[in-house]
Amino acid sequence: ALFIVSVYIHYFSFTWEVSFGLAAVSFMLWSLLNLFQMIADEQYIFKPYREHTCEEVEGVVSNFLPKSRTNANESFEVSGLLFLVPNASSKVGYSMFMRKNGVISGDGQNVRITYAFNKMLGNDMVIVKIETEQQ
Repeated sequence: ALFIVSVYIHYFSFTWEVSFGLAAVSFMLWSLLNLFQMIADEQYIFKPYREHTCEEVEGVVSNFLPKSRTNANESFEVSGLLFLVPNASSKVGYSMFMRKNGVISGDGQNVRITYAFNKMLGNDMVIVKIETEQQ
C-alpha cells in the first residue's frame, strides 16, 4: 500500500508541474502577442493620428451593409473606399455598429473619415475619427 501511495503522489506532482508549466508558457506567449500588438498599434495607428499623418476621405456613404447573422462586420463605402467596422471587442479604431448607436446609420450620409493603415493586419484601414453633418 505504501508503494501505491508513493507512486500516486509522484504522478500528481508530475501532473501539477506539467500543468503549471503549460499555463506559464501560455501566459508568456499571450503576453508577448499582446506586447507585439500594442507596439504595432502605436506605430501604425496612434502615432500617425497624433502627428496628423493619417489619411482622410470625405463623401457620401454608399453600399452600407449592417451587421447581421450572416455578416459579422458592418461595412460601407465612401468615395470608392471600402471600410469594415469590426466587432466591439476591437481594441483600436471605430467599432460601433449602427444598432449599437453607431455614427454610420445608412446610405446617403455625408461623412469625413480619418483613417490609418494597420500594416499588421494586411493594410486594413482603421477608422480613427468620423465626422458627420450632425456634429
